[in-house]
Amino acid sequence: MSDLHPNIVLDGGIAHTIGRPSRTCRAWSADRPPIGADGGASYAAFVAAGARILTTDTMHLWPAIGSPWAEDLDRAVALARCNATGGEVWGVVPPASMAKFRWLDVSFQERVRLSGGWSQLAARFVAAGVDGLVLQGFADVVECAAAVAEVRSVAPTMVLVASLSPRDDGRLQDGSDPASALLTLRQAGASWVGFGCGTGPASIAAALALAPDAEWARPSGGDLSPGDVAAALVRMGDQCHFVGGCCGVGPEVTSIQWRANQLLRRPGDAADVTRRLIASGTSQSAHGMHVALNEDVSETRPE
Repeated sequence: MSDLHPNIVLDGGIAHTIGRPSRTCRAWSADRPPIGADGGASYAAFVAAGARILTTDTMHLWPAIGSPWAEDLDRAVALARCNATGGEVWGVVPPASMAKFRWLDVSFQERVRLSGGWSQLAARFVAAGVDGLVLQGFADVVECAAAVAEVRSVAPTMVLVASLSPRDDGRLQDGSDPASALLTLRQAGASWVGFGCGTGPASIAAALALAPDAEWARPSGGDLSPGDVAAALVRMGDQCHFVGGCCGVGPEVTSIQWRANQLLRRPGDAADVTRRLIASGTSQSAHGMHVALNEDVSETRPE
């Protein structure tokens, strides 16, 4: 990826910005109408706020369920692409289990059948011209590793992020160690590994504490205010290359995160900025955090 900054700002939850908020990817994807022009406005708002990578609204797509998934995927990529001014578009690939069953509970034959969905999605994303792929919302490292292998069979050189959704204590849903899980995903062929979704920033922060070599963090907003979420994302940026939000995280959070990153690039300012962000984020609204930061940062957005 070109122009790799110490911390790349990702977009947030598209549902949050079009009036259909949801706290988790699984709840958002379970039964929902398609995204239209309002989704384009959402992407534009994230780009204006400082996001450098837009992720496709494709968590609900799966080839095996008989929907017009290919056409929907093409539209999702096009919608993100036409709003990704100066940025990149990465395709989101969901787990096969997606709230319907646990991967390890189905037969080996069924797993083989379902695995083909990942290669179909990846091949279509490659044809649509995405810049990278993200395996998102996976609760099971065995399923995620299988998805990595299937994606690599059709996209051997594309940037591929493998992201796991942890419990509140930072461990995986079966209680296993997240650091070992990330090692498994790297060995399977993932370019970058980390955590996303969860129940909010606290669950992702707990996972990062147990797996300090993670490079990706994209928590849902949970019940926190925009200021609290932004402060959490900035702290995650001390550890991870790629940081953004998922369900419940809007452009107002992205804007604060981007501004803080500009301050943190100034030598000697990191400790002061972190203290001010934490203090502002725990007691003020997103507007209050903007006020705290504006004295040091101009209104200029990324080119």
